[in-house]
Amino acid sequence: MNIKEKIEQLHTNKEFDVFYPKDYTVAVFPNTATMGAAQKALLMAGWTANNIIQFSGAEFLAWHEENKQDKGPLEKLQSTIAELIGQETEYLKDFLMLAQQDHEFLTIYTPTAEDDQHVVETLKPFKPVKLTDYQAGGLVDLDIVQTRPV
Repeated sequence: MNIKEKIEQLHTNKEFDVFYPKDYTVAVFPNTATMGAAQKALLMAGWTANNIIQFSGAEFLAWHEENKQDKGPLEKLQSTIAELIGQETEYLKDFLMLAQQDHEFLTIYTPTAEDDQHVVETLKPFKPVKLTDYQAGGLVDLDIVQTRPV
């Protein structure tokens, strides 16, 4: 499966045409071995393969470049507005920087606060570099705040 198909599988909501996989947690790992071990732990903890999507830093960078080139005037304006008002672009910049450093990414479907807590507990031993939950109301670093607001 190529990166475009993987991103589409996330049912990505594009808020102002910015990467926003609502109800997913994005976990970033420094290498393939750690990411693979974390993915196995998630499967053993009850997630299904359909709810976990892996992609490399190179894949993420390629998707981002392709997405930028495919934008029309309206999408470019929306992205500019998002850069001015949204926290999403700061997170995207962080992900791009990590992708450039060859980090590996896992996206895990976590629609509930219980899922958020479960993913934190499952991934904690693997020390993700970044663990971010995409919620309806905004982004939350789960390594800092481990539950959704009620």
